[in-house]
Amino acid sequence: MTCARDEGSLDHETEDAQVWASWGVDYLKYDNCFNQGRFGTPLITFQRFEAMWKAINATGRPMLYSLCNWGEDSTHAWANGISNSWRMSGDIYDYFTRPDDLCSCENAQDPMCIAPGKHCSVLNIINKLAPYADRTKPGSWADLDMLEVGNGGMTDDEYVAHFSLWAALNSPLLMGNDLRTLTASALSILNNPAVIAISQDPLAKSAIRIKRDVNVKKDEYGVGEAQIWSGKLFGGDQVVIFLNAADEDLEMKASLEEIFIRETGKAPQAQEDWEVHDLWANRMSDAVAQKIIDSPEQYATILSGIDWYNSTVIPYKEGIEKGDKRLLGKRIETLKARTMFVKTVKRHSAQMYRLRSSDRGAKKENLPSDDNHDEL
Repeated sequence: MTCARDEGSLDHETEDAQVWASWGVDYLKYDNCFNQGRFGTPLITFQRFEAMWKAINATGRPMLYSLCNWGEDSTHAWANGISNSWRMSGDIYDYFTRPDDLCSCENAQDPMCIAPGKHCSVLNIINKLAPYADRTKPGSWADLDMLEVGNGGMTDDEYVAHFSLWAALNSPLLMGNDLRTLTASALSILNNPAVIAISQDPLAKSAIRIKRDVNVKKDEYGVGEAQIWSGKLFGGDQVVIFLNAADEDLEMKASLEEIFIRETGKAPQAQEDWEVHDLWANRMSDAVAQKIIDSPEQYATILSGIDWYNSTVIPYKEGIEKGDKRLLGKRIETLKARTMFVKTVKRHSAQMYRLRSSDRGAKKENLPSDDNHDEL
């Protein structure tokens, strides 16, 4: 059965895939409910999902295969060979840090979690992914579950942090809110081209966690920590996220060596100066977002009027490769060689930056404008 208790595809993969292909289906989310006990080892679970992968391929029709087994049986070890995306955790719910007994796995260092459950917070999910964030790759992405932006359970700052991390970790960005009740603040988060450009970066490298501090003030749930994530981008750029999940404002910092060190154990980039671009500084105003909500048929005209990036006109890959200034955020400072990157970050929030070499950033055509594009 399906999760909704309708007829399912287990042991009927070939016939179902053929029917979907005849209908012109482009996207299949293959879930894990009512699997008749066929789980418990990576091989058993792999074979169950491999059967559908083979059935889809046999149809000859390209379909996006979204594998959803909630991270059971070490999904990260085998799913990226047979799927386009793979859920690595139990179901998300609309809380930033709140723990829940239904999401029983909390140990960030335990990728062998047996019962991933549901009601998993944003922080719980990113902590689960951290030990194997590098397993995501082009054509097969770690799926952190749908976005909760706009559902009302988190603050605006928490939703910004949620969207920032999902983009930097290359998770599919699937809206999980009701479009009929979409608010202006939610739309302005979901329609931030400078952040979406990180998700769509041609290099397709997930950010990794470079620092974690759990010795911070805890919130009402007894949860609190601070993290810094960093990732490579196209053209030598770098994304950096300061995540404050503590119950107080924090000064957070990382050296250029920490930001750039990866597989080689060396960071020659630390000897350079870097232009810092704030990826949320040019966030769409609520006034503009509300105009789009009120008149959706006019969205193209509204976006054109404020010189907003429209990926329907210019795909992100093209815009990124051409250095479109609307995808770079706002340049706010220069980070000198061999120095610390220091920011004061509010409680339960994140700050997200693109670092660009000063040599590259000096090219006039690549520098972002400081103009406010929200004026009508």
